[in-house]
Amino acid sequence: MSPKVSEQHLEERRDQIMDAAVRRFSRHGFHQTTMDEICAEAEMSKGALYRYFSSKEDIVAAMYERSINQESVMMNEVLEQDGPVAALVSLSEGVYAKLSDPAARDGYRLAVQLWAEAMTNPRIYELQMQEFELWGPVIAGIIEEGQRRGEINGDLNPELVPRVIGGMFMGIVLQKSWDAGVDVDACCRIVSALLAGDFSRAVPIGLGTRKRGSAKT
Repeated sequence: MSPKVSEQHLEERRDQIMDAAVRRFSRHGFHQTTMDEICAEAEMSKGALYRYFSSKEDIVAAMYERSINQESVMMNEVLEQDGPVAALVSLSEGVYAKLSDPAARDGYRLAVQLWAEAMTNPRIYELQMQEFELWGPVIAGIIEEGQRRGEINGDLNPELVPRVIGGMFMGIVLQKSWDAGVDVDACCRIVSALLAGDFSRAVPIGLGTRKRGSAKT
């Protein structure tokens, strides 16, 4: 009888394959990378790799699952923060901290590729939406709680706030994938200032009552 393989060993092998695929996809492109090249990057035989994954899409699906599991842990910690605004700031600091790690560059370069792939690949689209649907309700719930407390503008649509916050982060991910020199920590401080109401030093002006200047002819 062959020796029983532990769950930890199986998980480590899956991680080894996924990490190798991230490196190859990031540097050479999702479509340009073959399973043979992933095998070479992971330093394992083709037969060994196929015991874990039957296609590149299966590998990507496992990547999303791993990411969602990690993000779920972080969100549970965020929800323990004292107050909705503190939770939003802590959430931002958590995701931007991951982005500022030089070792994560291959991952976010791949993320940009997968955003484009989701436009035409239904399976990748579904995986991407699963990740978004994880964050959306959590942030919307934080906003609603802040509105009940009177700490967050009650005129804001809680369902749209996650899209705006997510849009800011995705924009920085895209810029960081182009330019490794982008100061992510400084970007995070700006986002935190926006969320915590410490961005403008001017007297607040109601957007609905702001007077438009007369157009000059």
